Amino acid sequence: MSRRSSEDGRRTIFVAPPQRWATLAMRSYPGNASGYATQALREVLLDARAEGLRYVEITTRPANLASQRVITANGGVLIEEFVTPESVGGHIEMRYRVHLR
Repeated sequence: MSRRSSEDGRRTIFVAPPQRWATLAMRSYPGNASGYATQALREVLLDARAEGLRYVEITTRPANLASQRVITANGGVLIEEFVTPESVGGHIEMRYRVHLR
């Protein structure tokens, strides 16, 4: 597994072959429409591209409209809605895909 951090230490991307996954957790606050989340995701996607990933899949809940806007602003396309396993809550999630090449 490789780990790559930004110079400011605010984001980290983990890549685990052969699955090659990355995890990013961000928190937004009501009324915070400053574009920080959009820029942060954009930078993570650049890191993912540099790692050789062809695409990234991102999930969010249907009620999280702010995350949906951030994802679509970075080229995300909704590919499915699904229900998570009961062991992790059994709730509805939306899966977006961002193509990197």
